[in-house]
Amino acid sequence: GMVEQLRWSPDGRHLLANGFGLSLRPALLLIEVKTGEVTVVRTGQGNEVFAEPAWGRDGKTVYYKIRQADREPAPLLVRNLQTGTDKVLLPSVYRYDISPAGGQLAFSTFDSAGEYLRIAPLAGGQPRNVYRQPRGMGRIYTVTWTRDGSHVLFARRGELWRVPAAGGESVKLGLPRMESLRDLRVHPDGRRIAFTAG
Repeated sequence: GMVEQLRWSPDGRHLLANGFGLSLRPALLLIEVKTGEVTVVRTGQGNEVFAEPAWGRDGKTVYYKIRQADREPAPLLVRNLQTGTDKVLLPSVYRYDISPAGGQLAFSTFDSAGEYLRIAPLAGGQPRNVYRQPRGMGRIYTVTWTRDGSHVLFARRGELWRVPAAGGESVKLGLPRMESLRDLRVHPDGRRIAFTAG
């Protein structure tokens, strides 16, 4: 089957991916790197599709979105790999990233009124807005934390922005505007970023 959106486990022993299981239904997959053994974590029912898989910092939990076909934003779930239980963490998430220390989640979402960037505790609790804008000012296509966890970077309309995680004024950074700027990742040195655009 097809496999995409590969994510290394923190210990480097496994890959988390979404793709298709042997039943040719969308599936969330766990791949053991050494042996190539594939475990189906969850198979989609009806028109369910899995998206945006990510590891918890402890390597014992995985996060993923469960979409009905192409409907966005979608619920974000967390699975405990030891017990095999799933829990809906947030009901409406578009893009997200887990903080470097592992305790918080930054995510973008939208509704008929606006576009939002929010931070939520991973242990559960109310998300808080750190940035909002009226609908029509551009989708927030990617979200990522700075390495020290003090700020969140995001992109909209091909521009790179930064906002303090504690809340405060958002600042447009000096990267030239690029079409479809997305998939932001901060280098381990904290001073460089990788991204896709075009």
